[in-house]
Formats: sequence, structure tokens, C-alpha cells
Amino acid sequence: MATPKRAEPVRDHVSMSELLASCAAARAVSTPPGRFPGQVEEERGARAGQVERITRVVRGRAA
Repeated sequence: MATPKRAEPVRDHVSMSELLASCAAARAVSTPPGRFPGQVEEERGARAGQVERITRVVRGRAA
């Protein structure tokens, strides 16, 4: 029985530079766009407020 021909020749080895380039390309495609510095500060403030509210609720139940 004949072996089917491959569309691409088989390679036994991938160079480190090819591997790193492939990883960098995949990361660039899958990484969401960056945020603006002001937006990050607003989110931190919102999270801090949520933590404060949760802490008050938990302490209120324990009392």
C-alpha cells in the first residue's frame, strides 16, 4: 500500500527562532488591545469599592 504524499514536507526539527516567532505571533493575535492609563485607575478604584462593601457585609453578618 502506498503512503499518501503530504502537502508539506515533514520537518523533524523546528529552530528556536521559528518557535519564538510562532509564539509571539499567536500571543499578538490572542491578546486584547491595551487599556488607557485612566481606565486602569478607574477599574482599580471600582474594585477597591467592591472589596470594601463585601468586607462590611461579611463583618455585619459575623456580628
